[in-house]
Amino acid sequence: MEQERWWPKPMVVLASIGVCALSEGLGALTLGDISAQLDWFMGLVQPHFALPLQGWYLAGALYNLVMITTLYRVWTRSPEHPARRRALWLAGGVIIGNQLAQPILFVWKSLLVNVLYIVPFCALATALWFTLRKLDRTTSHVFLIYLCWLLYDIYFFLGIWFLN
Repeated sequence: MEQERWWPKPMVVLASIGVCALSEGLGALTLGDISAQLDWFMGLVQPHFALPLQGWYLAGALYNLVMITTLYRVWTRSPEHPARRRALWLAGGVIIGNQLAQPILFVWKSLLVNVLYIVPFCALATALWFTLRKLDRTTSHVFLIYLCWLLYDIYFFLGIWFLN
């Protein structure tokens, strides 16, 4: 009997990274002139608990790391597991939904629509978390980092909406 490898499966790692990189690239294309978008955003009255711009970059990097890990761990679970297919669809929805939030905020420049968008998006992310709990507890714990960020996101964008 062959002993199972403990190191990552390279093609699954590359596929997980590729999905996230592709979504980030396509998301960047929807924004147009990013410097003008950032100037608008940084010109808004910010709540006292707002992150500096570098904090948003760090949060984006952490989001991608969480999603790469989530995709990898879901793809490497048993194909027969009943929650695996649902987890893959929900993860795809979270990745697409995360990218759709950027043009809503930066292209439409609508704080209200952004706040209203975050609520069903959080429901989608929460559904993924519950599905991950059935599939793989470790992955659900990793994904919990992103859910915590979404709570901050809701609080932050409500604050910025009230101030502007």
